[in-house]
Amino acid sequence: MSIYSLVSVFFGPVQSWSRWARLSGAFLLGYFSTSVASAAGLVVSNSGDVLQVTMSSPGTITDLRTAVSGGGSTLTITAAHSGSSITLSGAPTGVSTNGSNTVTVDLLTFSTFAGINVVGSSSADTITIGTGGVDLSTTTGGAANQSFTINTGSGADVVNLSNLIKTKGTGAVSITSESLDGAGLITAPTVTLAAATGIGATNRLNLAATTIAANSTNGRVYLNNISASAVTVSSLTTKDTLGVGGSHLIKFDQTGGGAITFSNVSTVGTSLVPGGGWGSIQISNTGANLTVGSALMTGSDSVMEVRTIT
Repeated sequence: MSIYSLVSVFFGPVQSWSRWARLSGAFLLGYFSTSVASAAGLVVSNSGDVLQVTMSSPGTITDLRTAVSGGGSTLTITAAHSGSSITLSGAPTGVSTNGSNTVTVDLLTFSTFAGINVVGSSSADTITIGTGGVDLSTTTGGAANQSFTINTGSGADVVNLSNLIKTKGTGAVSITSESLDGAGLITAPTVTLAAATGIGATNRLNLAATTIAANSTNGRVYLNNISASAVTVSSLTTKDTLGVGGSHLIKFDQTGGGAITFSNVSTVGTSLVPGGGWGSIQISNTGANLTVGSALMTGSDSVMEVRTIT
């Protein structure tokens, strides 16, 4: 019996069977697509020597933190999240997961490990640094310099920096989101912050850095920094197109004894605030020199207050 005849016996005429196969395939594709979407979570992969944690769909990471064990040779990353799983992509060397909320990095096997990069989805995400924070400074394995990065991408995103972040060696911190807030301490030689609606607007961010850039499209930028060494703030900018109001649009206070230089500080006020433009800037340094290279304020009631405190 021919293959054509067998197909006809079991499935009917070939033309009908082909149509059934196409429909069934479409149904199965839809089923599996739905199943994958409903099981969305975090995907862990390598981006060069950096371990990348990607949110595969909009959601929250309610508790992002690290712990070091094994004499500094094992790094455990906890990422409690709203999805249902953590999966590995590309079989990163020395990396394993419990499948739900932790990732373990064997730093003797992954000897070139150079940090963590958390990537948001294409829509609204919230990431919170949990109790104990993210601390790479005590690892004995991996690279000499280990960085930490968050980039939530586009969407109504929030990063809650409520606990410490500390890198290793010259590893930098870079955090990009719609809103950055929280009173945790970020310790790294270089810190770069970028937001859309404010940085430290509700709870001032605390830094311990020597090179800083903090720029927001709108809203308040409120920062403290502590350093015994000289500090350079390469860019400190924002504007108020939302009419948020308040005494200052930028506040930056330096302590610790190190001199500080602001290369570029600028604000743009708005007529939405009753009484004027409100683009005011307040910057200070306690116990050392303060230098401003370039400052620009736009707004009818804007003032700049520069203080060195002894």
